[in-house]
Amino acid sequence: MPKAPKLNVSGNKAIHPNSRKATVFQRDQKHKARIDGSRQVKSLRQDASLDKFLWFQQNMDEEKLVFSKKELTDLVLKYMDRFEEEIEQISIVNSIGCRANSKNQHASRLDSIKFTQDKEENEFSSTGLEVPNLMKKGNVELFKAWGGEMRYFSNIVKIKISKRDAEKFELEKSEKVME
Repeated sequence: MPKAPKLNVSGNKAIHPNSRKATVFQRDQKHKARIDGSRQVKSLRQDASLDKFLWFQQNMDEEKLVFSKKELTDLVLKYMDRFEEEIEQISIVNSIGCRANSKNQHASRLDSIKFTQDKEENEFSSTGLEVPNLMKKGNVELFKAWGGEMRYFSNIVKIKISKRDAEKFELEKSEKVME
């Protein structure tokens, strides 16, 4: 019995929409789209972490070799308040002149800031915000030498700082004031 001729998918012959070949083709296309979507989500998550760690690198005290947990918690609280000046500037711009009653000029930026703040606040109050571990000398030296490259990002030791840590230090501070 002779072999059946091979159909050319990319050739002139059209594929019937209900055929097995069409089903395989559609399945492959959906798979590629799903994989690309998950890659984009992973890339966005990594970019956010990278930006956060770069902020810590730029705002940490350069002379310090080791940070205490209180100093690291204070740095995290400073990180959480990093948008306050920008929000104030946007509110000033929107209040000038006749813009007070009209639409906000920077509404999309304000929405993205609020979304980021809510997400970080939720993370901070539940599991903790992942930050570089600056409580060990070797980690601090590695973090200072890090050039912001993604391929070396996994070498940085991370630690989670939560709202409980901040509350603990506030409680200690208020006890010292009372004495």
